[in-house]
Amino acid sequence: MIRLFETSTKRKIKELSQKWRLIPDFDEKGDEKGYKNGLPSEARYTFVPSCWNFELDLFHHYGTTWYETEFIAEEDNAELVFGAVNNFCDIYVDGKHVAYHYGAFCEFKVELRGIGKGRHLLVVKVGTEINMSDSIPSHNSDWFNYGGIIRAVEVHSLRNCKLNFYTQYDLDVETKSAVLDIYTDVTLYNGEISDNLKIKIDGNTVYNEKITVTTSTELKTQIKLDNLKLWDIGEGNLYTVSVEFGGDEMIDRIGFRKMSVNREGFTLNGRKIKLRGVNRHEENVETGFAVTPNNVKRDLAIIKDMGCNM
Repeated sequence: MIRLFETSTKRKIKELSQKWRLIPDFDEKGDEKGYKNGLPSEARYTFVPSCWNFELDLFHHYGTTWYETEFIAEEDNAELVFGAVNNFCDIYVDGKHVAYHYGAFCEFKVELRGIGKGRHLLVVKVGTEINMSDSIPSHNSDWFNYGGIIRAVEVHSLRNCKLNFYTQYDLDVETKSAVLDIYTDVTLYNGEISDNLKIKIDGNTVYNEKITVTTSTELKTQIKLDNLKLWDIGEGNLYTVSVEFGGDEMIDRIGFRKMSVNREGFTLNGRKIKLRGVNRHEENVETGFAVTPNNVKRDLAIIKDMGCNM
């Protein structure tokens, strides 16, 4: 997912978009050859994010390709954040298998607890094998199935704990008020933490209470909000929510809206709306699936110019 805002002001985040090394595995013997411990000298340089099909001799390569780079962990714990890899991948750090993921266009995270400060080797085995039964896409797809690390990769250095949160709300459209529930997952690394759980919305502190966490847990906080600017077509009002605890912080943006569908049609915030949209593929003629923010911006401008509202 391409985010247009800072997701944390507390974490040490490094984007791994420098040169990587790449080698196609035509005979599917990379495991046997020990590529997880480092690629051979004949591996070529490439840049991530990208699709390997834009290498001159790899356009029609369906199968496995290996990627390699290094990263520096600035704390004893870290997390790798992959924006997207197509289609499946195995992740190795310092020769050890740490994760498997299947499915393109989905962000996923790999926790590296106790990895230790310093330089580490990252190797990613990427595959695009498809079949007629249960793979997505199948052989009957009406688009080209590019392979590669198609979104940015980040390494987050973590100290005492790691936070993640999600939100749910009950919105009253008429009064423009909502009850907002914030669920914060706290993963501990170094034992008990006593600290203030601080929640801000658009920079304003709405919750600030000291709590003690003795084990990894989920915290629920409920907040009443009034005089909201609702998210609507042409008025994408969003609120920035930040959660801070134990030296870590995460930031996200949310909008408040109410949608419903029945035999009468689709309603948004109590108004009936006729939806007009298109089927947009995340693809560009020059970069394949590795689209840039400008590619997305241009596509949305074209869609809007066509008169679409979704």
